[in-house]
Amino acid sequence: MGLNTTVLRALAARWQERGLRILAGEPMSRHTTLRIGGPADLFVPIAGGEVLAAAVADCRTAGVPFMLMGRGSN
Repeated sequence: MGLNTTVLRALAARWQERGLRILAGEPMSRHTTLRIGGPADLFVPIAGGEVLAAAVADCRTAGVPFMLMGRGSN
């Protein structure tokens, strides 16, 4: 993992408690239409607005950069 592993592990544990699936080192090529992209430090598929807002707030509080990705086609 490229970022502070202690912070990422704490976020992952918090999200797992909420029932989110956490994938470390997930190849982004699995999630884009052109099948390109390297590994994400953490990949968290989110299907709801409230969960998304909470995850974004957690990242901001912890100072962890994040990227929101739609269907990976653009």
